[in-house]
Amino acid sequence: MKYKKIISLLASALAFFGMTSCSDDNDSNPVLDESAKPTTFVLNTPTMAEQYIELSADNTVTLTWSQPNYGFAALATYAVQVGVVQADGSTTWCDDLLETTYTTCRADVNGEEIAMAINNADGFKSEEDYKDMGVRQIAMRVKAAILDGENVAIPVTEITSNAVVFKMMKAYKAIKAPKKMYIIGQCSGWSEPAEANREGLATWTIVETGVGTGIYQGTFDIPAGTFQFRFYSALTGWDGGASVGSQEADANVDIAMSDNVYEGDITVPGKGNWQIADWAGGTVEITIDLNKNKVKFEKK
Repeated sequence: MKYKKIISLLASALAFFGMTSCSDDNDSNPVLDESAKPTTFVLNTPTMAEQYIELSADNTVTLTWSQPNYGFAALATYAVQVGVVQADGSTTWCDDLLETTYTTCRADVNGEEIAMAINNADGFKSEEDYKDMGVRQIAMRVKAAILDGENVAIPVTEITSNAVVFKMMKAYKAIKAPKKMYIIGQCSGWSEPAEANREGLATWTIVETGVGTGIYQGTFDIPAGTFQFRFYSALTGWDGGASVGSQEADANVDIAMSDNVYEGDITVPGKGNWQIADWAGGTVEITIDLNKNKVKFEKK
């Protein structure tokens, strides 16, 4: 009996590999077509949908759903979409899906991700734009797809679940937007990096090249005289911990450009200033790379 079972298992395994392997003939791996398009995908209504939820970076919202009916065993990837329910009952959906994706039928969705999506749907593009909108109804739905070898969704496998509504949810000032650096120095009149000076420092702001890149770039006209400044990542005052400089100590570091370029290290936090005492004036492209803690000044 044992031998018969072993032979049977081997035969089944060979049959399976025979159906799924490639060969030198005209055989090929199965190709997904319209028959693979699922028609049923249900997002369950959480019990907490009726409860008051005040979002924060430290809490989560749990979602569960059924597996889409692909008709075969498939490993799908799931992403959550968030929307704001309007007074007329319509929903304004965030343009982007939440960054965190899932491969099981459950998600503990981070409160900060949800708040960022709500603020995106409200049209808040920066912290300056943000307004506290209070407690509202927030909708969520899940999008599923099978990904190809390059992690791109196969269109025919995409499906969106029903939406569920959380009756009492409150967001906060969590904005998904590129960060900023402020140039504080001779060129900006050594204005204090404080909220009261935000408007005056607007022309001395370096913006991140994209959300989360850690690379900042901008071009500025540095007037003749003393080329002397450092950076601040927030307007929290001189001693608010946001200073980014050439060294830890509060002192000037003389630099020289070679072929109109200077490249060097930065210190985070740091209060040292970069300095060229006899700067002739001109346009400078500034690149800050916080991934490598490097800075580049290039005279144009």
